[in-house]
Amino acid sequence: MALAFYLCPPFPRKNWDDSDAEIRLLAGEIGRTESAVCFKIANLKACDPNRTGLGFTNTAGMDRQVISEYLADPDATMSEAMWELEQIGIRISYDGEIEAPGSSRPDQPQQLGLERVEQVRTRVNQDYFRSVLLANYGGACCLTGIEIPALLTASHIKPWAAATPSERLMSSNGLLLNALHDRAFDRGLITLDDRYRVMVSSRVPHTPTNDQWLYAFDGRKIALPGSDESTWPSLDFIRYHNDCVFERCA
Repeated sequence: MALAFYLCPPFPRKNWDDSDAEIRLLAGEIGRTESAVCFKIANLKACDPNRTGLGFTNTAGMDRQVISEYLADPDATMSEAMWELEQIGIRISYDGEIEAPGSSRPDQPQQLGLERVEQVRTRVNQDYFRSVLLANYGGACCLTGIEIPALLTASHIKPWAAATPSERLMSSNGLLLNALHDRAFDRGLITLDDRYRVMVSSRVPHTPTNDQWLYAFDGRKIALPGSDESTWPSLDFIRYHNDCVFERCA
């Protein structure tokens, strides 16, 4: 249940507080203090290998096990977390928000069943991937440095359709790009080499506009997320993109 809270922070805030109604409800149901629940959520965040930074050093083995289970099988683990929460009256909505009893919005459709579960799981997993990349890259496009969240996309290096469930959530399978260069990367118009430098497809014709927005970045090294190399873009995923996407989809 704490995992679900970690994956669904209270928008627009990034962290839960012990005064939140949802935290108080969960704490009461499991016989723990509100601060203990918040500390557990923080521990899960600290031992998430997809995030940069060391975090707490006293995380428990169970915290690491729960994160490992989620990253290995996000759909099944999230379904279990949702089921556990619903047993005590807490629901995760379509937009990834956690709702305590009486807090649902009147315009929120209340559908049950597998369709709702699938929609919620997909949204939570996508939001998790995006939030991790935003944090790792400091909220800036790794190519242009643009820092407007509404213009930034969590791009998969190995495409979602080709990736395994665990690969879809790996921060090493992601780039934080602005919308234009995300589209160019997705369509195989640009890629990266083994030194994280941009390469532009030979299929892109030279024009003043193309030179300004694409060829101007040719050979430029992207910004990498901190000093933890495990969160850097994986060379294996980059090579997959070079072999299977670059110059093939445009």
